[in-house]
Parts: sequence; C-alpha cells; structure tokens
Amino acid sequence: MMNTSLMLRFLLQSIVGCLLLFPSCKEKNEEYPPVVWNDFFFNAQHIAARPVSAILNENNHSVWLGSQGGEGLLHFDGYSWKVFDYETTGIDFDSITCITRDGNGLLWVGWKSGLAKYDGTSWTRIGQFNNRIVTSLSVAGLGSLWIGMKSGEFPGGLAYGLDNQWVFDPIPDFPSTEINALMLDFEQVLWIATQDLGIIKVKNGTWKKASEAIPLITQHGSALALSSDGSIWAAMLSQQLVHFDKSGFTLFNTGTSVQVTGIFSAENGNIWCSTSGAGLLKFDGKNWTSFNMGNARLPSNDVLTLAKGDSGYLLFSLKNGQVLSIKQ
Repeated sequence: MMNTSLMLRFLLQSIVGCLLLFPSCKEKNEEYPPVVWNDFFFNAQHIAARPVSAILNENNHSVWLGSQGGEGLLHFDGYSWKVFDYETTGIDFDSITCITRDGNGLLWVGWKSGLAKYDGTSWTRIGQFNNRIVTSLSVAGLGSLWIGMKSGEFPGGLAYGLDNQWVFDPIPDFPSTEINALMLDFEQVLWIATQDLGIIKVKNGTWKKASEAIPLITQHGSALALSSDGSIWAAMLSQQLVHFDKSGFTLFNTGTSVQVTGIFSAENGNIWCSTSGAGLLKFDGKNWTSFNMGNARLPSNDVLTLAKGDSGYLLFSLKNGQVLSIKQ
C-alpha cells in the first residue's frame, strides 16, 4: 500500500500537472476554435466544384447555384445535382450574377451578357438583353420584373418587363447607368444600389437619392438587404453599411479595409456580409464578429456571395469553389 507521504506527493504532482495542462488547452482552443461552418457542396456526384457567384435557395428540395465563370448553373432537387450549361441548354451562362423565380413559376437568370428564363422544361434566352451586363433582378408581381444593368457594349440602367414586354429606361431622367443591385421593399418601393450615385429609391415612378445626405467616403453602393421589419440595409464600397428605416439612416463601419460583396438580413436580426478578403462578417446590432481563415479555419477569405439557407442556416460561396453553410 502507498504510504501517506507518497500519496500526498502523488496528489500534489497531479494538481500541479492539471494547472499546467489547463492553460495549454485554453490556448490551443483559442488558436484552433471549433469549425462553425459545414460543407454544402464540394465535388458532389462527380460535378467539379466551381466559384459560385449567385445562389437561390427555394427550399430543401430546390437550390440553384450560378457559377462565376462559364460553367453554367447547378440545380439540386433534394436528391441529385444537375448541370445546365452551354452543352445542355445552348446558352453560354458566362459569370452568372442573379437568379430569381417570379410569381408565375418561371426561373430567371442574369449574367454578364444576357438574360434567360426557364419554365421547368426548356430555356429561352431573352434577345433584347443579348450582350447586356445584367447585374440584378427583382420580381414586382405576376409577370413583372425589374432588371438592373451596368454599362458595357450597351448602356446600363434599368429595364422593366411585364408579360415579356420590355421597357428600357422606364423611369424618366433616372441618373445612373451603373447598377450593382436592386430590390423591392414591402411597400413596393424600388431600392437601387448604384456604382456612381450611392443608393436611389423609386416610388410611384419618381426617383430620389436616399444616400445624398450621408457623409460616406464614397457613394458607391454594392449590395442591398431587406429586413423582416421592412427596413433596408445597404453595403457601400467604402466598407460601410447604411441602415435605412422610417426615422432616417444610421451609418456603421465594418472595421475592414476590403469590399463587401454581399449582405443578408437574418430572421434573428443578425446582419451578415460577405467580403473580398476578410471572410464573413456578422453584426448583431452592437458587435461585429469575423469568420475567416485565421479564427474559423475557412478555406478562403474571399467570399463571393451569400444567401438564405434552410432551417436557420446561411449559404455562402468561396472563390476557391466551395459552398458552405453556417448557422445564422
């Protein structure tokens, strides 16, 4: 049997060992935190991963991913993935920018040189938008669609479609031809993020600069998000966010020096931003949290876009070709 002095010595050594061990465990956890993201798509079913620049998650039975290059669209129907590219559709979906579904059930896809629709059976390219840089789409109702464009071979600006009848420059004297994003709020006011004139809103056919009085370093708007309370969040290329509500606006600094590429307002009130070099950012109304290669072991800090996922999750895509999910 172990005598009393040996037992006391053993206990003392154990206590000292534990005290030495715990700080090292804490330090290791701080250096290597738990992974907070999950793989959503990567080399699934022999489909090569690709940089995804547009995401539409309709439900857990329908997810659309549009590629940044000329690799077309991927569709997941809840069971398997299907590729829609030039070989399968005859359309050169080169760098897809936006995907939406209208009230008639048609899927619309915009890319850097065109616009197309899909009725579930066949694809139709909309000839009026050939070689036009389509950047954003917003459904206005049954059969009606707003389209935002940037200048290229043709001037950019706004277009409006109703039952496949297209009107270019539908707003008199609209001041910008460089549109990065647009969306309708709950009152059918059209919000527009422009490359050159900040945020513009259109109500009853009349436009107004929403960000004119805001002391921004630059007035370049890059992305928009609609909150459940009806307020609007706008991301600016100056690494700032602007929150518009009925009382006015509030300006927030993201604390990064890189461009915000996308913005999403979660149901729990969190605001998420994708960035071109700082990973993901989350703002809870008071504090910012960064998820990047250093503290969350993301495979890349270049996040191309983000969108709503299923069951309280967020989907986001990385420049290296991965699509991941994270709890909102």
